[in-house]
Amino acid sequence: MKAFKFILLLLLLLIPNLEIAPDERVARNKLKEMNIAFTNDAFIQSVIAGDQAKAELFLAAGISPNATYSGEELTVNGRTLTTGQTALQIALSFNHGDLISLLLA
Repeated sequence: MKAFKFILLLLLLLIPNLEIAPDERVARNKLKEMNIAFTNDAFIQSVIAGDQAKAELFLAAGISPNATYSGEELTVNGRTLTTGQTALQIALSFNHGDLISLLLA
């Protein structure tokens, strides 16, 4: 019984550390230092802007490459974004070739 309690305690102590991998934590800290929120919307903004460095940082921080735009309909440079469009769809519409490759990797 003591061994079971010890193993249970050990598992409970280790589980919080498994939530975010060390590399993800570093990337999230870099985003925080840049005053960039770790949100799907901020990631989508980096895709719209064609900012590959920021997009790579978001992906390293653990954001889903399938993140979707959740704002209201928006027109940027003659392209209309609608709720539910994925980062890949947005990168395609803006012809951001490097980001398209990154999101497909």
